[in-house]
Amino acid sequence: MCPRANLQPATAQRTPAETRKQILRVQVWRSLLTGDVAQARDGFRQLLSTPILCTPFVKNGRRGLRFEGRIGADALFGGVGN
Repeated sequence: MCPRANLQPATAQRTPAETRKQILRVQVWRSLLTGDVAQARDGFRQLLSTPILCTPFVKNGRRGLRFEGRIGADALFGGVGN
């Protein structure tokens, strides 16, 4: 059985109150992550569901680092669809 089987389909309609609540949660996360550095670190710890993966790469003769991580929708949207 798919672990996401209990999620609502993308076409499901949300009430205006649910939409406002989701927007407010995103705004809270945005302010947390753009504020004080210590606060932002704590916010990332809560938001990320996996550690950040840092991978070196070379493109067009230039070296760089690629950062990847997964955001837990549960942390962002408070368990939408459960």
